[in-house]
Amino acid sequence: MLAHPTAPAIIDAKIHPPRGRSEEVTRSRLIRDLTDARDARVISIAAPPGYGKTTLLAQWTRAKTRPVAWLTIDAADNDVVSLFSYLAAAVDRVAPVDPGPVRKLASPGLPPYAIARLFLTALPRSGEDVLVVLDDVHLLTDYSCLDALGAWIDGLPEGWQVAIAGRVQPNLRIGRWRSSGALDEVGTEDLTLDRQECDSMARSLGLHLSEEESRHLAMRSEGWPAGVYLAILAIKRSRTEPRSVVPASGEPYLADYIRSEVLGGLDPDVISFLGRTAFLERLTPSLCDAVLETDGSGEKLEALATANSLVVRLGGSRGWYRYHTLLREHLQSDFERDNPALTHDLHRRAGIWYAEHGLPEQGVVELLAAGDDDHAAKLLGSAAWDLFYSGRAGTVRSLGDRFDEAALARHPWLATWLCWSALFAGQIGRVARMADIVDGAAFSGVPPDGSASFESGRAMLSVYLARHGPDRMRADADVAISAEPSWSPWRSLALTSSAIASMALDDDARAEAELREAVDVAHAASASDEEQGALALLALLMIGKGDWGRATSMTDRANKIMRASNLESYFTTVITHAASARVALHRGDIAATSAILGQAQVLRPLLTSASAWFSVRCLLELGRVYVAMSDRDGARAVLAQAEDIVRKRPLLGPVVAEVRGLQEQLRDMPAAFGGSSGLTASELRVLAFLPFHLSYREIADRLGVKESTVKTHTIAIYGKFGVSTRGDAIEVASSIGLIAGIPA
Repeated sequence: MLAHPTAPAIIDAKIHPPRGRSEEVTRSRLIRDLTDARDARVISIAAPPGYGKTTLLAQWTRAKTRPVAWLTIDAADNDVVSLFSYLAAAVDRVAPVDPGPVRKLASPGLPPYAIARLFLTALPRSGEDVLVVLDDVHLLTDYSCLDALGAWIDGLPEGWQVAIAGRVQPNLRIGRWRSSGALDEVGTEDLTLDRQECDSMARSLGLHLSEEESRHLAMRSEGWPAGVYLAILAIKRSRTEPRSVVPASGEPYLADYIRSEVLGGLDPDVISFLGRTAFLERLTPSLCDAVLETDGSGEKLEALATANSLVVRLGGSRGWYRYHTLLREHLQSDFERDNPALTHDLHRRAGIWYAEHGLPEQGVVELLAAGDDDHAAKLLGSAAWDLFYSGRAGTVRSLGDRFDEAALARHPWLATWLCWSALFAGQIGRVARMADIVDGAAFSGVPPDGSASFESGRAMLSVYLARHGPDRMRADADVAISAEPSWSPWRSLALTSSAIASMALDDDARAEAELREAVDVAHAASASDEEQGALALLALLMIGKGDWGRATSMTDRANKIMRASNLESYFTTVITHAASARVALHRGDIAATSAILGQAQVLRPLLTSASAWFSVRCLLELGRVYVAMSDRDGARAVLAQAEDIVRKRPLLGPVVAEVRGLQEQLRDMPAAFGGSSGLTASELRVLAFLPFHLSYREIADRLGVKESTVKTHTIAIYGKFGVSTRGDAIEVASSIGLIAGIPA
C-alpha cells in the first residue's frame, strides 16, 4: 500500500515571527536580559494571555544578529512527525539542513527518540549559532512530542539556544535544565510594564500622561500589558482621568473594555467580520472570503491590523493574520452564543477550504466542529493513506478519536483505518475497540480510501487480526481477492492477505503463487511496503523448501526496498529481519546475523496478539535463529512472547505446534548468562524510554503500568546488560542498535 508518502503541508506563517508595530513598547530591559543569558541552553517564558510573550520574543529576534528559527505551535503539532517537519522547515529557513535525514523523518513507524536524533544529524555543524523560538508551546500535550522535543534540545550543537513561550511551563525537562543551570526563566512579574513602559505605550498611541498619571496607570493595571493598552484606548475616548478607567489584570470587566474600546468605534460590518472569523486560529484573505462567501477580506484584515494591536500581521509570504487571544476568545464566545446555526456553516466552509488547500487535518477538525461528521469522515478517509504512510499515524489516531462510536459505526471503513493504525503501533486495546466496531458494522457505499468495498477492507484487516482462526482467515481472504481488481491500490494487500491465510493453513503451494503475484503487483504500483513483505514471506517459503539461493535473492531485494523506502522501523519489516537472519546464519555470517537480530529486537514490542498469526510466525522464525546460535536466553524471550500470544489466540493453526516444538528443543540447551538478546518485550518497551531521562513514574504514565513494574524491568535490563546505571545501559543499548530504532 505504501506508494509515495508525502511530507506534511507547511503553513508558512507558522515559521515566521509576527511583524512589528509602530505603537509597540520596546521591552529594552527584558531584551537586554535575554541577550545576556548566553549560557542558558533554554529560555522559558511563561505567563497568562495578554502579557506580551510573543511580542517580546519577536522584538528580541529582530534585535539578534544571529539566525533565528521561529515556530508557532498549534494543536495539530501533537504528532511527532508533523512537529519535527515544521521544526525542519523553520531551521532550514535560516540555516540550511541536510535534506537526506529530513526526508527520513516521515518514515513509517520511526520512534520519537529516533526522529529527534535523526533531525540532529541534519543540522549544520558549522557557521553561526541558531536561536530556535517555539511560541505557544503549552499547546503541546502529546508525550511523544514532548519527549522527542526534550531529547532534541539536549542534543543541539554547542552555542544553539531554544526559547519556549506559553501560558504555562510545558511538560519538558524544566526541572532538569533548572538544576543544571541550563535554564533561564521569564515569568509574569518580569513581563509587567513599569511606569516608563506604560508612558511609552501611551505616547505611541498619541496620549501624553503626567508622571503621576503614568504611575497610577502602572499601579492600577498591575503592569498587565493588555490592561494598559485597553485603558489607554478608554482614556483617549472618554478624555477622563486614568484612575477611573484602568482595568486590573484578570478583572471581569475585561469583556466590557474590549466591547467598548476595541469594538465600539468600528463599523457594524467590520464587527460582524470579526465575529464571524474569530473561530479561525490564523486568517488569510482567501480563507476569510471562503468562510464568509464574499470578497474584500484582505482589505479588512490589513485595515484592522494597521489600526489595532489586537489584530496581528504574521510573517510569511501569504498574508496571514491572527487575532490576539483575548480578543479572539471574547469574539468567539459572544458570536457562538448568539449565532449557533451560522457558526456551524462557518466551520463547514472553513473545513472545505482547508481540504481544498492541502490541509486535511485542519479540515477534519473544522468539519467536526460544524457537526458534519459525514464529510469529516470522508476527508479523513481520503487523506488517511498519505497521513499514515508519511509517518503521521498519530495524526490519524488523534483525529479518529474525535469521532464517537456512533459516527464510526456509520463510517466503518474509517474504523478499519484506525484499526490498522493501532495495529501497526502495537496498541492492543485500541485495536480491539476498533475491530469490534468493524465486525458489527454494515456499509453499502464505496469507501473513499480506494478499496473496492467496506467488506473487502474489513476482510483484509480480519486476516491480519486472526481473531477467529485459519478457516475464517481463508474465507476473509477469498472475499478480498474476489473484490479487489488488478488495478486496485489494495490488490497487493489482498494477495498478501490471501497468502498469509494459505500459510496459516499449511497450503504453501497456494501461498507461493499468491506471493509471487503480490510482488509483481506491488512493484508495479510502487507499493514498497507490500513488495518488501511479500518478498520476505516468499523467502521463508523458499527456506522451507531448502532453496537457499532464491531465499537469498529475495531477502536481498527486500532489504534493498527497506533501505530505499526508509522502512527500517515499519511494523511488517520484522518479517524481513527474520528471513534475513535465517539466510545470514545459513551462510555462516554470525556478525550479520547478530546485527539483524538486534534490528528485529527493536520492533519486537510491536508483535502482539493484535496481529496474532503474523506476530507468532515472526517470533517463531527469530526463535529458530536463536536456537541455531545456541542463544538460549534470546530463544526463551521470543518464544515466551509467542506463547503469550498463543494463550490469548489459541486458534492459529499449525504454527502453534511449531512454537511448542521449538520450546521442547530449549529444554536440552545449557543455561547461559543473561544478555541483551534475552530482553522481554516489556523490557524493550521500558528501554525505549530510558534515553529521555524520565522518572520511573513518568515512564509508567506513558506505558500505562505501575511505577514498580517499570523499576523491576529497569533493574532486569541493568542485569542483562551487566551495568549498574542508566547512563551505562543507554550506552550499551546504543552500541548494539537497540535505541533510536537505527542500527549502530
